[in-house]
Amino acid sequence: MTLSSNVWPDTRLPSYRGVRFECSRSSNAAGRLRVVHEFALRRLPGFEDLTERDGIIRVNGWLSGADVLSQRDALLAVFKERGSGRLELPWLPPAQCVTASLPEWQYNAQEGEYVAFSIEFLPVEALSYPVGAVNNRAAVKRQASEASAAAAAEFANVFSVQNKPEFVRQSAITQLNEWFNQFEAARTLRGASAVANSAFDWSLYLARQAQQLQNPKAMASQLLAVFEQVTETVTTPLQAVSALREAWGYQAQPPSYNDTPSRQTQAQNAKALDQLLRTAALTNACQAAAAASYDSHQQAIEIRDLLLAEIDDQMSSADRNTWMALNSLYSAVSSDLTQRSERLGRVSEYTPQTTQPCALISQELYGTGARGAEIFARNSHLFDHPGFAPAGVALEVVTND
Repeated sequence: MTLSSNVWPDTRLPSYRGVRFECSRSSNAAGRLRVVHEFALRRLPGFEDLTERDGIIRVNGWLSGADVLSQRDALLAVFKERGSGRLELPWLPPAQCVTASLPEWQYNAQEGEYVAFSIEFLPVEALSYPVGAVNNRAAVKRQASEASAAAAAEFANVFSVQNKPEFVRQSAITQLNEWFNQFEAARTLRGASAVANSAFDWSLYLARQAQQLQNPKAMASQLLAVFEQVTETVTTPLQAVSALREAWGYQAQPPSYNDTPSRQTQAQNAKALDQLLRTAALTNACQAAAAASYDSHQQAIEIRDLLLAEIDDQMSSADRNTWMALNSLYSAVSSDLTQRSERLGRVSEYTPQTTQPCALISQELYGTGARGAEIFARNSHLFDHPGFAPAGVALEVVTND
């Protein structure tokens, strides 16, 4: 706070937090703050120059009138409030101040309707701190990648067809074929474009996988890469989540018996391949969910709970490294979708009393008719034309309440 160069005094009336009082005298300390240090065997001290400082403002004021006690109570109430308030004095520029002492009230019966007081104020400024914001979407992508890598490493440690009969190798190829047929059906149903479908040759991909069965690490990398490629062909992120949900829900049938070492390896490979494919579907679904936009609080929470339940399920059968990566992914997905859901409107019901256009309902609910198309899209199963929302029918709408 710097002393005003205006002609003194000006026309401003004394007040604190907007409550008026009269002021007969005030004083304040202002200048530069320094700290002096004394040292042994030195004739002159040293000092540190700190900063400019506006010190205590001491105010002697008074209140008068028939309602003087009410005036005192009003002023005392603002003195008791938390934080800083605006102090106005005619001879000083306005300043944000906190009370630095208890007010001392003086009463004199001979002076009648008059109360004097003294109090000290300290000019302050709002403290600012560095603000860090976590990029939750980036965190989901990072943790999903780490979970995929951990699952691939776990698969490479378990899967093996070396020195095994041909049926062990053929069983893995059949399992891949069945699994990707399931995923392809879900992907096409959820909106993959015809161009994307024709651009991806499943038979060629499976033939390549058959050649890599001897190298589980390379095979796992290929499987993760193809999930990313085919997921991108689905029209929207939420459709991708839906398709991947069906994919991770599929499990191959284990061998009917495993009484020989080769059959045991076949069963072990089937379990490892299922686990890798389910994890790949899950991690891609988490990334798609992070990239998606949601219409309502309920929609975001529904997707969150779906993903967290599957992560929790997969953690129960994962090794230590995959478990830790999935646990971190759980936290990232929960933080991302929970925080985003809090900023979204809630789905509720609205029942029009008369048949009316969706644009008019939008105007009533949101103050604009621009969201009439949204209302019709949510309720098109109930009526056929956006100009005639039927009376007495509960419509689904999104509100910010």
